[in-house]
Amino acid sequence: MSDTENTGDGIENTEIGTEIEVLEDVVDTASETDSGEDSLADEVVGKAIGDVREIPMAETMSESYLNYALSVIMSRALPDVRDGLKPVHRRVVYGASAHSKGMVKSARIVGDVMGKYHPHGDVSIYESLVRMARSWTMRFPLILGQGNFGSRDGDSPAAMRYTEAQLRKQASLALMKDVELDTVDFNPNYDGSEIEPSVLPARIPLLLINGVEGIAVGFASSIPPHNPEEVVKATIEVIRNPDVTGSELRQIMPGPDFPTGAISVDNGGYAKAFDTGKGSVHMVGTYEIKSFESGKKAGRQQVIITSLPYEVNKAKLVAHINELKNAKGDLSYGFNDIAEVRDESAKEDIRIVLDLKKGANTDLIIKNLSSRTAFATSFNYNMVVRTPSGKPQLLGVRQIIDAFIDFRREVLWRRTNCLLEKERKRLRTLTGLFAARTQIRDVVKIIQDSEDSPSAKLALQEMNFPVESELAKYLKEVEPDDELPEVFHLTAEQAQSILDMRLSNLTKLQLNEISEEAIKLREAMQSNLHLLADKSAMDELMIAEMEEFMVGYGPCPRLTTIERGVDEVEDYQLLPNIPVVLSVTQRAYVKITEVNEFQEQARGGTGRKAGPVPRDEDYVAHAMPCMTHDMITFFTSFGMAYAVRAEKFPMDGNKSPGRPIINYGVELKEGEKITAVIKMPATAEEAEQKFLMFVTEDGNVRRNRMSDFMNINRGGKIAMKPLEEGGEVKILAVLTCEADKEDLILASSSGRAARLQINDKNVRIFASRNSVGSRGIKLGPNERCVSACIVPHYDAESMECKAYLAGGEKHFPGRDGEPDVTIKLTAEQMQQMAAAEKTLITVSEKGIGKRFSSYEVRTVARGGKGVNIGTFTLATGGLAGLLSVDDGDGLLLVTNKGMAVRTGCGGIGKAKTSRTSKGVKLLKIKPGDSVASVCVLKPTTEDEFVDNDLEEQDEDDIDSDVADESSLEHGNEDDESQEDVNHQTEED
Repeated sequence: MSDTENTGDGIENTEIGTEIEVLEDVVDTASETDSGEDSLADEVVGKAIGDVREIPMAETMSESYLNYALSVIMSRALPDVRDGLKPVHRRVVYGASAHSKGMVKSARIVGDVMGKYHPHGDVSIYESLVRMARSWTMRFPLILGQGNFGSRDGDSPAAMRYTEAQLRKQASLALMKDVELDTVDFNPNYDGSEIEPSVLPARIPLLLINGVEGIAVGFASSIPPHNPEEVVKATIEVIRNPDVTGSELRQIMPGPDFPTGAISVDNGGYAKAFDTGKGSVHMVGTYEIKSFESGKKAGRQQVIITSLPYEVNKAKLVAHINELKNAKGDLSYGFNDIAEVRDESAKEDIRIVLDLKKGANTDLIIKNLSSRTAFATSFNYNMVVRTPSGKPQLLGVRQIIDAFIDFRREVLWRRTNCLLEKERKRLRTLTGLFAARTQIRDVVKIIQDSEDSPSAKLALQEMNFPVESELAKYLKEVEPDDELPEVFHLTAEQAQSILDMRLSNLTKLQLNEISEEAIKLREAMQSNLHLLADKSAMDELMIAEMEEFMVGYGPCPRLTTIERGVDEVEDYQLLPNIPVVLSVTQRAYVKITEVNEFQEQARGGTGRKAGPVPRDEDYVAHAMPCMTHDMITFFTSFGMAYAVRAEKFPMDGNKSPGRPIINYGVELKEGEKITAVIKMPATAEEAEQKFLMFVTEDGNVRRNRMSDFMNINRGGKIAMKPLEEGGEVKILAVLTCEADKEDLILASSSGRAARLQINDKNVRIFASRNSVGSRGIKLGPNERCVSACIVPHYDAESMECKAYLAGGEKHFPGRDGEPDVTIKLTAEQMQQMAAAEKTLITVSEKGIGKRFSSYEVRTVARGGKGVNIGTFTLATGGLAGLLSVDDGDGLLLVTNKGMAVRTGCGGIGKAKTSRTSKGVKLLKIKPGDSVASVCVLKPTTEDEFVDNDLEEQDEDDIDSDVADESSLEHGNEDDESQEDVNHQTEED
């Protein structure tokens, strides 16, 4: 909310200032005349007498709209800050107070109110009466109802001719007491035939206790209920200590108290509303979890909802939970573990039972109940009320209390004045009666001898009453400050009071009784005069009356529990964070499988099924290890990026090929495919210093800040734009990297690899997400980039790298007459290079793999051809992947037909083989199948990946095996195209 401004009278004006300016003149006029219909009435009269005038339409519409707006604001929608009632509620209470002897038909009350005070239809009057009778709507119900007044399921009440109602006794004490003692102003009703109070002399701040909701033209009011005892205590504290702070009052009145109970979560919104009138509180229902240890339900649990937030429709909530439980795909997330939903609620008590399936995650179910249903909702404070000046204004809780105290002081002052005047009048009457009783025979004779009442009245006024004896004593007691006259004369008022009595009653009067009553009246008058003169005494009386009322009201325990706000817990945080393998097929079927389901096998085996054979020639295109809490970003052939958390996907193991990714909010268009997958860091802080490296099949590279892709909404985000309208982008991989600390290695389909240092010179940071990047590796005709990986950067010359690979020292013969060179590395250099060394592994489509040092691939300028890392033919299959691994890592290979092998990297050939060696067989590929995806698995235990290699094969055996497989697949295809990988030359 914007900053507020304090006006002179201590009332805050905020956003409603604009509307107030528009209506201010009309409101001021209405406050003086208490009617906004005079101009309209004049026009009607003018038409009736034939006065036809031309009025501009804009002027007429403006005036009519303002009159209508004023009527709605002042006479319909906004509550009065003094008694907390809207006009219709006030009229219902005032009308119902006339029927104090017992229950009457609701139709009778409605009829009286509509006929005398509120000519706006019986429906609105009856709805207001019903609302004031509902214990789940009002914290302090004003009407006692008998019959069907609706339910929390949204059922309508019975017709007004069937139900009965009366004003509750406590409501009468709180609102109607002393209304006859000139405590409030009365105004004519709509036709002038009756009068009605402009406000009721409320004894407690009902506006805060019961709250209110209303919508007017340009204004809305929303005030929640609060605990009556807390509100009264807070009011008393303000009376006794006007300097009390808002935070101190919030200790007394810590938050709203809804009649439906539930929990109010304080996230700072209540303090804001308390001070400014605007804010929000979060409401959550309560629940119990019941576990069954034996019987048919052994091992199962129930979630039993025991209370709901304020104004939540119970039947609609149950229906919504059932709808989510039975939904398909992502919509049922968090609800698919609910077996059955039952409403076992009684008339007053809430009991909604959720029977759960075995193994259900109750935390996740509660979290989704709170985030996706009305089990948790918010109540917005917008405390716009009608002030005593007649203007709508936004007030904070403290200001409402202050306004009520001012009003209550006025009520007590007017009541005291009225009582004082009545006492004075009665005392004068008693004095006249006392004087008449002292001369009763003469008084009776005058009355009997007079021709009529006026002559008798005049004769009594002329009669002399000697001030002696008893009369003198009486006058001295009742008027001690006045000088006694010699003769006492009756006033016209006193004479009339004597004539109004029957003679029999007059003669029965006892002087001592009159004297005693007069003395009591005198004491009461003194007390009232003291109240009028002493503000503190008036305040103590106000406090005493509020405390007396609360004693009569009875115990008022808090129904709503106040809890401090805590950091929001995401759904995934309620689930175990376990290592899984995410697999995506070419047709965008996705699933996760626990890593433990892929049992480690000896290298060279046939593998095991990772799931059913993919349908319609589909195949596994991507496999990636991750944790279930990881956020996974998918990049598509149309250049879009979508983000889904891994735990959302089905953990089907080898039971199915997965489910379409469109079920999880990734709305792929026709022909759009997943081309790359990456897991993102958990927080923005982790992503701050990292980058994403985009690699395309054309050999282009582009570096973006990782933060550019941290917040992706459900509709996705552009990651790369096609060069042609309607075309596709060829994103091969997206890798996480750090500038100046790492190198990028790109591998081509012909078996070449180029290593680029990641810095601003080689690969600058792109601010745009549209570009396809710049050339990273030079490709020949029909050549494409097939793989990429990241390795640590180390500044070393090519000869230093070769010396390291040779054990620390290497001799290089001179060329073109130059002297020989011997490079010998120090122990410190060897240690540093060992720390920066990575093992590179190549895997071919036919399952042939080898490992070699990352120093085998030297650093080149961006756009270079790179060096050979092997020969890949029809027999071996093309290069399926180039990976960077650590000691102890494992590999997971998945084929097009769903076969998978999990093996340790340590079993892949010799520890230090050449990058041009043939390699060893990792997976026995069946005819017609090939490696589709390969990924690195990090160990979760120290000895997870052991060297469970098959008996070491020499390269001749591999040649034989490959030849056999090639002949099976290609018949007698000539294999002359294969080159001797041991005699390849390096290319720049």
